[in-house]
Amino acid sequence: MDDFKNHKSFADLAFKYKKLWTPAMLGVFEKMIRTQSWWDTVDAISAKLVGGLIQQFPTDLMPHMEKWITDAESFWIQRCALIFQLSYKDETNEDMLFRFCAIRMKDSEFFIRKAIGWSLRQYSKNNPSAVRRFIEANSEELSPLSKREGSKYI
Repeated sequence: MDDFKNHKSFADLAFKYKKLWTPAMLGVFEKMIRTQSWWDTVDAISAKLVGGLIQQFPTDLMPHMEKWITDAESFWIQRCALIFQLSYKDETNEDMLFRFCAIRMKDSEFFIRKAIGWSLRQYSKNNPSAVRRFIEANSEELSPLSKREGSKYI
């Protein structure tokens, strides 16, 4: 498992055996994100694998996202912290979502700006008024891309 040259296949295999996951899998998923990263693999790993793992072990693993959002080495790890809740719907930790968006909203990295918008857009399907308030309150600091993506359904 030291070599993740084919992230997509490994991600599919890992998801298939979701019932066997333990909190230790977060380290494997993190390594997948940190090695040979690109948006398509990171997005699948973040939403399906990391997101699913944290839903299974929230007490053990949620604190890791608090570290990942400020990771100094990898904006892909930061992106994962922004989008791991994409499929959570009503279970989204709204406070965490908005705090993480606020932490990264001045970032100039395209993939971070896009992730902020995407996470806001997804959550707006469940709580459009909260997303609208967040975007309005942070309109000066959010990038046009984040605002446009986040406002798509409100």
